[in-house]
Amino acid sequence: MINVEANADEPFGDTIGAYYDLKLNSPSNAPARIRQLSRAVFGREPDEAIRKLRYQLLHAAAATLIETAASGAQLGLFLVHEFWSQHLNENKLAQNRTDWGNFAHSFPELASARFEDNRIIGPISIAGGGHVPRSIPLYLGNVLTRLRP
Repeated sequence: MINVEANADEPFGDTIGAYYDLKLNSPSNAPARIRQLSRAVFGREPDEAIRKLRYQLLHAAAATLIETAASGAQLGLFLVHEFWSQHLNENKLAQNRTDWGNFAHSFPELASARFEDNRIIGPISIAGGGHVPRSIPLYLGNVLTRLRP
């Protein structure tokens, strides 16, 4: 199963901490969902390191595994497809790269991994829980497409 998150210079959503805090005193179930996703993917409550990550990446990694299990596939690939052009904001593009790297490095197996464009890495171990299966290998990857003017 391949789950593709395509983006250009828009962010991968709020940081987990900012989104959690925003929804904490509202009728939203987002804080409970964030805690559940954090435990399922990382095996722990959202600590300071997890709070700095982007919510969209956490959600998409969990969704990849849920869909992989539902489809009966053997493994899951969460792929970020980046589009770059001279008309996009270079600072935002760089921030997205940093956010993606921080997310991937948050897994012990990838803590010292070197990321290159158009590469798949993994598998990584997931704690599992709720609808997020533990037994399915998860790979992370990125594809970079440079758009011509």
